[in-house]
Amino acid sequence: MWASTGEAAVRDTAVAHAATTGLPLVGYERGPALALAERAGFAKIGALRVWGWGAREEN
Repeated sequence: MWASTGEAAVRDTAVAHAATTGLPLVGYERGPALALAERAGFAKIGALRVWGWGAREEN
């Protein structure tokens, strides 16, 4: 279990993920959670687009 909080917890999670999977880590944060992730070193790479086959668009 991690004992860190805030930015350190976000960084620790990303480091552990990368070390164990070797895969990129993405998130869908917004508001304060997005600001926290950015302070921890994450960068925005683009807008989220959700695609579905046969799904109706919801407004």
